[in-house]
Amino acid sequence: MVKNSSDKNQTDIHVPSGKSKADSHSLNGILKQKRRKVFKPILSNPYTRRNEWPELEYNVMHNIVDLLADDVLRATGNYNKLSSQEKAKSAIRKPEEADYISFGFNSTMKMMERQIASIRKGKFDQSDPNSISYVFVCKFDMTSSLLYMHFPVMCCLAKVKLIQLPKGSSAKLKSVLGVHESVDILVLKRKAVEEYSSLRNLIDNNVKDIEIGFLNGKESELGLNVQFLHVQQPIKTKINSKRKQQQKKNANRKVSKLIPQ
Repeated sequence: MVKNSSDKNQTDIHVPSGKSKADSHSLNGILKQKRRKVFKPILSNPYTRRNEWPELEYNVMHNIVDLLADDVLRATGNYNKLSSQEKAKSAIRKPEEADYISFGFNSTMKMMERQIASIRKGKFDQSDPNSISYVFVCKFDMTSSLLYMHFPVMCCLAKVKLIQLPKGSSAKLKSVLGVHESVDILVLKRKAVEEYSSLRNLIDNNVKDIEIGFLNGKESELGLNVQFLHVQQPIKTKINSKRKQQQKKNANRKVSKLIPQ
């Protein structure tokens, strides 16, 4: 398929006052000689789909954050906010679900890498309470896309649900958990997910599993879609090429005279 480029790419020539029409025509001719028509290929690459995130409606994302803050993380946050003396005096035990809640970039990557390795070796047990079920990413609160652009591929390989949260979620989760570190990435393991059916139903009904064809092996052959765009490309001309060649010859002659025969 061949497409024509828009006429906006063509250069309009404005002739300064004092120049004749003949001069303007000669200038146009020079510019036309320095451009040529070429066909620029446009390739449709199936591998560019590797960074697509599961789509979520705005109200669903906010409902997920509210359930996390008001239900799932509340007990763990109240425990974290107690001082060591208060914990000793009141003999308050650490909530059971706290062991199945994790946050932080490095710890999340290590857990996902272990789960991916276990899946590849055929040793992964999906019923393991310590297996990762959900990964929540506050991508709109993060400073660089380099910190989260790889998560679709990682979650696809680890067989994990990937949920993006709205802007401002990181500060809210940090406040609820009562921690000093930023909570840009939150992990819920299987045991924690099983305890909160309302959150599980909301996510399972609205968040699709990530499917990347070339990772899942579902596409044996990848279709090729090639198109061509008809554009104009400037021609680079060599200035004073003959003079440069002559200077090079003269330099070689001088060198040959200096070298004894």
